[in-house]
Amino acid sequence: MPLELANQDLLSCLDDHPRYWKGTICAGWSIAARPSQSAGTGPADDDMPHALGLVRQGDLPMVGIDLHRDYSWFRLEQVLPAESLVAGPYRLRLSYLSDGADKDRLPQVKIIEYNQAGGHTFARIARNLPASGTPRHLDVEFDIAANALADRQYRLCIELGQPGRFCFGGLSLIRDQDGLDLNGQHVPPYRAYHFPVSKDLKDLNDGMDSDLRHGPLDWVVRMLGVALRLEDYETAGGLARYLVAHHGADAEAMGKAGPRILDTLLATGDLDGARGFLIDMAALGVRHDRLAQAGRILGGTRTGGGPVSYALPSGKLDVFGLNRDTEYNRVAFDDMLSQPFSSDTGQILWANYLRHASEADYLARLNGYLAAHGSPFSMRLDDAPSDNILNRASFRQDRPLSGLLSGGPLVSVIVAAWNAESTVDYAMRSILGQTYRNVEILVADDASTDGTRDRLRAFAGDPRVRLFGGERNQGAYNIRNRLIGQARGELITFHDADDVALPHRIAAQVTAMTEKGARVSLASWLRIKPQGHLVAFRDNQFLRMCLNSIMFTRPVFDGFGPYRPVLCGADSEFYELLRGRLPARDIVSVAQPLVLGLWGDGSLTRTAGIEADEIGYRAPARRAYAGLAGRQRILGRLIVPDALLDRTAREGAIARTPSDLVSLNG
Repeated sequence: MPLELANQDLLSCLDDHPRYWKGTICAGWSIAARPSQSAGTGPADDDMPHALGLVRQGDLPMVGIDLHRDYSWFRLEQVLPAESLVAGPYRLRLSYLSDGADKDRLPQVKIIEYNQAGGHTFARIARNLPASGTPRHLDVEFDIAANALADRQYRLCIELGQPGRFCFGGLSLIRDQDGLDLNGQHVPPYRAYHFPVSKDLKDLNDGMDSDLRHGPLDWVVRMLGVALRLEDYETAGGLARYLVAHHGADAEAMGKAGPRILDTLLATGDLDGARGFLIDMAALGVRHDRLAQAGRILGGTRTGGGPVSYALPSGKLDVFGLNRDTEYNRVAFDDMLSQPFSSDTGQILWANYLRHASEADYLARLNGYLAAHGSPFSMRLDDAPSDNILNRASFRQDRPLSGLLSGGPLVSVIVAAWNAESTVDYAMRSILGQTYRNVEILVADDASTDGTRDRLRAFAGDPRVRLFGGERNQGAYNIRNRLIGQARGELITFHDADDVALPHRIAAQVTAMTEKGARVSLASWLRIKPQGHLVAFRDNQFLRMCLNSIMFTRPVFDGFGPYRPVLCGADSEFYELLRGRLPARDIVSVAQPLVLGLWGDGSLTRTAGIEADEIGYRAPARRAYAGLAGRQRILGRLIVPDALLDRTAREGAIARTPSDLVSLNG
């Protein structure tokens, strides 16, 4: 049945004489407000800064809201039944008139999700309603991305932010099960049957006919790019084969498609196919940066003398190729001097080069990079011998923590540790040493076979630390799901047991969320090998988004969790789900190196069978799972059911069964 709500019950509570209201009105309607600082707080009943009354515009009765004072926000709200708010298309119909003039604070309509911690926008319906002196009629289609939760309260609200008059009537919110012209031109099945699919699929399908008519090659290349972004390498492989078969001798076509075809071959590990494709492209005269870079990767060790150029066909620097050669000390000093470094990458490239000669020079360049990206801390290395540089790392504050919060809501940091006896000490110290003090750390030993559990017991005396252990290995994502249930924080985040968090990591993320009003934040990180070499990827970037650092409010996990019980890829799946379902403003990234992530043989991304390397290779089990997860995000669970992903995870030996955890705090 359609969900239909109207304001007639509210109209019956009003008359022609405006009255002052606060809190509950009637029939599920109420007022919520936050006066601006200039308006003050707590006015007396006879001095309320708003009034409600009945207004008639011809035959149309309307609710009239008069704001006498300024507000940060003012909302007239009606409770909605949570069980009726399920994912799918909706329609809002509304008549209104407004005399507002402040273009930055125009009225809006949305659905708010309330819990004990406060309210968050659940669905944005209509923003910035323009002023209109006569009744204006809205008919707005919008999507609700996820089902409402039974333990939350949901309210449809009219939100105002400036003094003046706003009147509305004829309000209805309808679950959109009509309005489709099935007899017209092609209607995609997802529109006819209301499959809960993503906006990406709607955009692709709605533009398909036009794209195919005007540029079929461009469309196929575009689809190949979509498949690669989704890590759907089965689809990508089919599209790549089609392009080679039908356009492989066309230099112009391969100039467009060649880089993505090559990415597909490298991701699937077909190095012989990649070499053959590069030869074909060279014979056609196709020149492209990514093709030239791949040729250098697949060419092996350089032979012969003379100066080396790392310039790409565009004139840009092949940072990835040069960085790989600095790792193995294959670059001469004069060759380094001749390269066109950018200020951003030059510090790290020189750090990696100088690592072989001088630790002090290495640190000076690395700390120069950190400072250039706004870090108030520099890294130091103690003299204790270790085969892992992070075991020797500490930090010194060089500049004030300008603008960073030192306290605020409790942040629960969850750490899953498996066979991490050689790394968990520094990982824990880096979280306990955060400048943001209101943290708790929940750490679980995932049935390690080494001394990890004994190493963790050394932290049991810190009141911020809660220790857990399991008797059966279950993987980091199952531990996250379990410990989120034990966490007390308003904000949840994670830290890996072999990484180092810079001292201001938590502060920077909480500050960014607070300033932007976001519900999710991510830090950036540098990947570092045990000997100290900093890793670049084929996009020529060192600094990357750190999914392990994701921080979110508890309602985000309640609405979009839990993590899938697999060994790899569930963090990417969870993040992409948030990115597709939440408004962009709800997710903020901190483009500053806040984590040093160990790029060693013990890392999941380096573990044989599920590896994902900097060249682009993805192990078969990882490809199969990630491809289906990507399809599900686009097509929805009705078309790609969870059972299919679960079966694929079992067949690829990456499924992990959840298991109980017990407290080790004694």
